[in-house]
Amino acid sequence: MTRIARLAALLAPLGLAACASGPGPKLDCPQVAMLQQADRLVRVAGAADDVAARIVDAWVTGVAGKCAPHGDAGERVVFRIGFAATRGVAARQNRFTLPYFVAITEGDRIIAKQVYPVRFDFRHGATQAVATTKPIRLDFPRAPRSAAQQVLVGFQLTPAERAAARAERAMTIAAPEVMAHHAGADYLDCLRRLHRALAPRRYLEIGVWRGESLALAEAESLAIDPDFQLDRDVLAGKPACHLYSCGSDDFFARHDPLAILGGPVDLAFLDGMHRFEFLLRDFINTSMSATAAA
Repeated sequence: MTRIARLAALLAPLGLAACASGPGPKLDCPQVAMLQQADRLVRVAGAADDVAARIVDAWVTGVAGKCAPHGDAGERVVFRIGFAATRGVAARQNRFTLPYFVAITEGDRIIAKQVYPVRFDFRHGATQAVATTKPIRLDFPRAPRSAAQQVLVGFQLTPAERAAARAERAMTIAAPEVMAHHAGADYLDCLRRLHRALAPRRYLEIGVWRGESLALAEAESLAIDPDFQLDRDVLAGKPACHLYSCGSDDFFARHDPLAILGGPVDLAFLDGMHRFEFLLRDFINTSMSATAAA
């Protein structure tokens, strides 16, 4: 964390910068971002690469908030951080308290940093838990310098945890390229055919990014992504489109797709985190809101 500028390529922006719209004063809001090198914390009782030795595996699911004028010459950023955790097979307790940080930076300089606890309660033998912070409020002057600052959030890792995280990322960083070329049909073409054949009334998508797949839907749609990067019209042809900027674990913990869409999901596309444990949770949560034929 001492050389923040070197980590710029690893930041996941979360959309609170320059968030004023419509009438009102121009805001110079700092960007709120999740430090990807600190978005996951794995506690182990043994070798870091031994799944059987894991005590708890926690990750940041997303950040949601807003920036608004505050006082005569200030602005206030208010946001919450969502977390989720899995209880490991080596766990000997049902409650865990893990440290996370909120830091204000400018260039490679840390202006302020505070470490807080987040608590996970695995009740009644549960293996998964979620948590959301209380609203975090940060005040800034309404000045161009504020826009040059960043608010970074993540887990406060020990040196051993940082080393284990670096080793795991080094092993998986090339994985997307392995699947980049194949002889089969393009996934967007397959999804387009499914929409045409099934004509779903209600559609759910996790992992939207630029909106290529979401734009194919003509049904009432529910889309979930912690960091939308839409670069096309995803509303065309839809009677309604509901966008939730948060992680899928946080979404399902706080919202009901049946209530949002007015009925069960007919077709879903799960394209969030490309790891088994994440996809399994998304599949289970989505299936609880889907029709039998979905």
